Amino acid sequence: MATSPNRPLSPHLGVYRWGPHMTVSILHRVTGAGLSLVGLAVLTWWLVALSGGADSYAAFTKAANGGGYLSASATSSGDVLGFASLDQARHGFQFGSFDVA
Repeated sequence: MATSPNRPLSPHLGVYRWGPHMTVSILHRVTGAGLSLVGLAVLTWWLVALSGGADSYAAFTKAANGGGYLSASATSSGDVLGFASLDQARHGFQFGSFDVA
């Protein structure tokens, strides 16, 4: 089978136009990686505090609650992280179902 030397063997990045779907896909991957790293750090911190005894766990809960009180920024940050985590999980199940079908 003869091929032209000027023709690429497979689609290249130059073939596609940049669109919003590409931006959303990249941002979704970046936020998923960030959430998994932050989640792993918080889980490790919680497990170490839990195994460290009552004083260590009390220090963890105080730090996690914003220094003893729940400020508006701590609450909204938790809401944003919670929504982002649930959205990542929803997309994971969605794309997992695409692999099965």
